[in-house]
Amino acid sequence: MILLTNNELNQPQFPIKRFRYGRMLCLLAFFIVLIYSNSLQSSWHLDDYENITGNSRVIIKDLAPETLWNALSASPEGRPLPYRSLAYLSFALNAFFHGTDVVGYHAVNIIIHVITAVILFATVMKLFSTPRLTGIGRGDAYFIALVTALLWAVNPIQTQAVTYIVQRMASLAAMFYLLSVYFYVAARLSKTAGLSIGLLMLCGLSYVCAIFTKENAALLPIALLFIEFTFFRDIRHPRNKRIFIGCLGAGVFLVVLVGAVLFGNPLGFLNGYPYRTFTPIERLLTEARVLVFYLSQIFYPIPMRLSLYHDFPVSVSLFDPWTTLPCLLIIVTLLGAGFFWMGRRPVLSFAILFFIFNHLIESSVIGLELVFEHRNYLPSLFLFMPAAQGIKRLINHYEGSQSGFYRLLNAAVVLLVIGIGTGTYVRNLAWANEKTLWEDTLFKAPHSIRAHHELAYQYYEKSGQYDAALALYHRGLELSGQNIYEKTLSLNNIASIHFSRGEYALAELYWKKAIASFPQYEDGYYRLSLTQTKLGKWREASETLSRVDHKGPVDVASLRLRKIISRHNLESDTGGNSHENHAVLPKND
Repeated sequence: MILLTNNELNQPQFPIKRFRYGRMLCLLAFFIVLIYSNSLQSSWHLDDYENITGNSRVIIKDLAPETLWNALSASPEGRPLPYRSLAYLSFALNAFFHGTDVVGYHAVNIIIHVITAVILFATVMKLFSTPRLTGIGRGDAYFIALVTALLWAVNPIQTQAVTYIVQRMASLAAMFYLLSVYFYVAARLSKTAGLSIGLLMLCGLSYVCAIFTKENAALLPIALLFIEFTFFRDIRHPRNKRIFIGCLGAGVFLVVLVGAVLFGNPLGFLNGYPYRTFTPIERLLTEARVLVFYLSQIFYPIPMRLSLYHDFPVSVSLFDPWTTLPCLLIIVTLLGAGFFWMGRRPVLSFAILFFIFNHLIESSVIGLELVFEHRNYLPSLFLFMPAAQGIKRLINHYEGSQSGFYRLLNAAVVLLVIGIGTGTYVRNLAWANEKTLWEDTLFKAPHSIRAHHELAYQYYEKSGQYDAALALYHRGLELSGQNIYEKTLSLNNIASIHFSRGEYALAELYWKKAIASFPQYEDGYYRLSLTQTKLGKWREASETLSRVDHKGPVDVASLRLRKIISRHNLESDTGGNSHENHAVLPKND
């Protein structure tokens, strides 16, 4: 690591300083590429299939304007623009040049991560030119910016956003988001009106790009408000405090407005709850513990503590589990400290507020899954800035001493970065293929039905090891606190295996259980009806099939089956013989 002293950076040698900046950033990029080099061959996982490899609008063969336009609206759920449009477009461009070869996709993800780290370095350097931080020397600013970017970029918690291909949605959105922050700070520091306007326009453009990549970027106006009143204005002044409160209210309203547009209606955030085993209040209480858990992972990032899924019990009250209230008090205390320190400790205040507020969408009452590590990619951007500042103050205190502690501290920083980077390299090994990922997940989350289901389906069932798959499905179904969606899928997959073996009675039993678990499961009615025809239960098959919505995804197959059943029932009523005793399962099923 190249560390320039204050004297070196204060000398009028701008070309040399620029060269050293460039050399250090190249080393930063090289180190990031090195620790992610073992992820280039990592296989597709989980949502990658639905969003990329199995998405006809993403796997494109030409670059015609119509094809690219279709790629912008490639959401498998059929959501309209602007739902993550730029992310899907980037996947489509990858598909054009690389097909379904994972190497190209991983390379792009790593490049995005490197660019984001460089922008983070540049943004922190800009922040040290703001009125509230001008007293900090250029050498100190360089060290803090570099260490901040390094500790963020090499942290193992970022692997889920970088190595998990589909989570480019999170990393690309964060890149545009941070770029918007950089342009805003640069505009506020500019001495030229024309340049300021141009930079603000770039800030707005980057914001739009971020929103078109992932919706949590909608929180940017609040982040810019914190920057303004933390680094440019002294909030301790009564007038500035009043302006801040008014702007904060306007910022929250703007974010809610953008969210309403993205969700389609003001109560769209409740859409996911029919599939959940928790209420909005329970989720809000649980997320206090989740945020504390995230912080522990970030500052104690050993690979054993990282997993795709986590066994995370829901908080049903302030005292169940008992950690709910303490964690809630920790978050409230941090939030209060963040606001209190805005006028006294701007770096620490901003890091706290940026982390908590950028978790508002994914860690509040919106009906999403409880825990995912990639959600920290954006909120953790400035989290290491206070730590880097503290390290630099400690180094400055011992600089020039005869104890040798100064060199020891510098060496400790280098070893810290290398150690954390090694943890990232080790964590990437778990993403190598379906077997390694799901075995790792099941080992770390033994009470997760999702972990059992995914290992059973993604590896054992796909490889034809049906007995092993059935054992895992049944073990997962025995767990308490089941995710309704995963429970239904497990029951469906058990039934499918029995159906493929000709064990139609067992298939009928488990498809009935799947429907009982989730009555809105359209495909289950069709499959149950098909199984009942195999058992000769034609009347029951007809009644079951009548519950299929003819505007649903199984419409064509269900109509064909309906004709077969109707013909059989007609012949039975007239005393004729059916020439088609068994329906045939369509190939796409």
